[in-house]
Amino acid sequence: MPDVSSQLRNCCVRRSQAFYPEGVSRQSAHQQSADQQSADQESAVQPSAVTSHVFDRTAAERVMHRAVHLAADQELEESVDGISEQALIEAAAELGVDISVVQQAAVEERLGLLVQKPQRGDSLVGPAVVTVSRIVPGRPEDVLESVDSWLRKAGSLQRQRSGSLSAKYSQRTGFAASVDRSARSVMGTEELGLLPSLSVSTAAAQSGPLGEPSALVALSADLHAERSAAVVGAAGTAILGSAFAMCGVVAAVANGSGGGALDMAAGIGLAMLALLGIPISCALGYGVLVLRARRISTTEDSLNGILDQVATGTLPSSTFGHMADRLLRSLRSLRSPRPGPPV
Repeated sequence: MPDVSSQLRNCCVRRSQAFYPEGVSRQSAHQQSADQQSADQESAVQPSAVTSHVFDRTAAERVMHRAVHLAADQELEESVDGISEQALIEAAAELGVDISVVQQAAVEERLGLLVQKPQRGDSLVGPAVVTVSRIVPGRPEDVLESVDSWLRKAGSLQRQRSGSLSAKYSQRTGFAASVDRSARSVMGTEELGLLPSLSVSTAAAQSGPLGEPSALVALSADLHAERSAAVVGAAGTAILGSAFAMCGVVAAVANGSGGGALDMAAGIGLAMLALLGIPISCALGYGVLVLRARRISTTEDSLNGILDQVATGTLPSSTFGHMADRLLRSLRSLRSPRPGPPV
């Protein structure tokens, strides 16, 4: 009777020979299996032909915008805690964006300037808050002092409260302030005196290539009251004009209905003319909004003009000093000899 243990041993040998090809040992087979698994892992790590596709800048911006929306739908425990500023700079450099503008945007985010959401109707009537910002050389404290000098001496503004890196200003009142604004208006230099409220914020920015300090300064003009007045004025112009037009239509129809055919035709004609008052009044209301939107660009130019002077280190002059300089230049131009006629 055959031994059971020998039969089991022979069966195991036959199964081993069937699993491992002839001439391949058990150890080499295990080595080949490990190599195959390592190759599979490397192929999974290596980028595929799809992920190595090269996008242009516009397409890359669309991809990043979509990725941010998709990441917002993830669970909080699955999302990352945050993105470092250096990672944003590297991603922007990959997209071909200048690093300096990324650094400026990062400082603006730290100051909360990018959190402001546009309101409905901003495209038509303009925003309620106008903000301009720029990176200028100097420490934040020194930059704030320079801006303060310009706003008080050249902007006809007074400082209400201030901190180490921020300040808030309002329009100066009184007889002297009115005379100052009138003189600047005559000279064409009145820029910021009509702003009801202005806020200044500064923050340290990336140092220059030689280690010189720089700061981001932001000027924010609060125009909520002026915007509301423009909207109310435009709506009132359109509504009142349309109401008067409709009253004219009713009066013309009532006047023509009591007479003959000629009076009826005249009444209809007058009613049609009165109806033209509706689109005219709506156009006037729209014009009020357009004028307000244009004044927004003027305000932005005035604020940028202050930042230009701060960036170049120009010192402000008083109103009377500015008038004296203009008078001296006028006298010098009169005294300078004029070229005679050509011989």
